Amino acid sequence: MRSAMPFRKHVCPTVTIWALLVMTLDASPGVPPDRLSVDEYVEAYRTFDMARNGGMGHSESVDAAQLGWGESYVLADYMYLWRVTADRVWLRKVCEHADNIFVTMSDHDADGYSGWQTDRYSVALAEVEAGGAPAGLLDVQGRIADIKAAHAVTGHTYRVEFRGDGRYVVEDLTSGKRESHAVADGNLVGVPGVRITLDGAPKPGDVVAIRTTPVAPLEYLIHEGMLLYPIALFIEAVMADEHDELQADALRYLGLIRDNFVPKWDRCWVDAPEGRGAYTATDSPAERTPGRLLPHNQYAMHAQAYAVLDPYLPDLALAGRAEQMARNFRANVRAVGDAYAWNYWDWDGGHSGAEDSSHAAINVGLVVEGAQRGVVFDASDASRIARTLLDVMWNGSLTEPNVGDRVDTADGDTYFTLRRWAELAAYDPTVWDVCLAVFRARGEQATDIPTMLHAQKGLADE
Repeated sequence: MRSAMPFRKHVCPTVTIWALLVMTLDASPGVPPDRLSVDEYVEAYRTFDMARNGGMGHSESVDAAQLGWGESYVLADYMYLWRVTADRVWLRKVCEHADNIFVTMSDHDADGYSGWQTDRYSVALAEVEAGGAPAGLLDVQGRIADIKAAHAVTGHTYRVEFRGDGRYVVEDLTSGKRESHAVADGNLVGVPGVRITLDGAPKPGDVVAIRTTPVAPLEYLIHEGMLLYPIALFIEAVMADEHDELQADALRYLGLIRDNFVPKWDRCWVDAPEGRGAYTATDSPAERTPGRLLPHNQYAMHAQAYAVLDPYLPDLALAGRAEQMARNFRANVRAVGDAYAWNYWDWDGGHSGAEDSSHAAINVGLVVEGAQRGVVFDASDASRIARTLLDVMWNGSLTEPNVGDRVDTADGDTYFTLRRWAELAAYDPTVWDVCLAVFRARGEQATDIPTMLHAQKGLADE
């Protein structure tokens, strides 16, 4: 990793607090029924937070996916509660968690940059070694992308020998294990995780060697962007006061972002026509789509983080990058009536289909952040996204509310998250009514409390 200031590891004593994961609080006197009591709900979240790993959330994990899809939300929740309450305890918690996660980074591939890794999504590989049986005898799956199958791949080399009795023997040349199998239905077994099909007619004595490569850990732009965005909000908050004692921490984080994260991912940046740009996946063979432009949500987090960070790292021109990414997403958004629709992923000549409502929350965040900071999007764009929720995705009921699984339908009840979607209440207060109804229908889950209080603070009519 490039030079960066050291990070201290926080160690907190174990605190045992029993708390319900679902909180339903009676309305406080003087609080309208369509509003949440800030004091009561903050206290409910505080109790929940302390019961979750002694207040440390997921910050002690070393898995990039756990950090990106778990700890990042904890950091964001703390920043939401800071905005709602102005209680500096939430800023200090961001700092405590950030130091925890930064100290666990490693330069696993010796490229000079540190990060967090996971093999959760990695592709395993298999190939037939030269020589042996006639070419074309076996069709061996070269890239194993199915997550369960990929993680079954051992990285061993296997020798497959055909016998004259309709059987074949698979020998694991790494472990020495041997298994005999009957040839059936043209599918061969014995090489874990790898699909092998018999394409030709083997002769007794034919031998094929198959070398496998197991899943490898990778670093992902999206996971790091998910973490950097709330940390960027922390930096913005404490840098606003030159006397803030947390500025020293903010400056450490800025140094790490400048020297490590920005140049690391610059290697995957591509410019596009009409002032657009985005990031690609790395070229590692373990990537699911090596070198390919990333899905919209996966670069959208960096766009948001860079829009926040630009004033504090002016030499890096991060605002320009943020604008290019926002333009790239905007170019792939289409008007449908008063609403917007978009795909999870667009590429030359094709697309993945409509975005799911969970990942879409990241894109919603880009539009909201852009509208608030004057980056490509404006209030009219945010209002259209609000209509996507209200006109397309919502079932129209406040007593039995449901929001669909994709941005083009009200069908499904699995993926919708209140996070970021609820912020659209600032552009259409009906969004608040829907999100409050969903919040209550789901049992007022403690993990949604910061999101709802933050959205309530931003209501257009308050």
